[in-house]
Amino acid sequence: GKLLSPFGNEFVGFKVTIGGITDPAEIKRTYDDIDKIFKANPDNYKVTEERENGHFKSFTVSTQ
Repeated sequence: GKLLSPFGNEFVGFKVTIGGITDPAEIKRTYDDIDKIFKANPDNYKVTEERENGHFKSFTVSTQ
């Protein structure tokens, strides 16, 4: 949906909150948290993880 950035600019995106915490500086995320959010609705998100020599390189999420 349409949201406002902290600077007042309107953009199309989403906001994730867990447990009622709304201050982004307070949110601690793990790889598993993020993975579960995107895999819960695979029709809306395309998740690509890239590894190089067995080590994490990038994690990309695309939406339509």
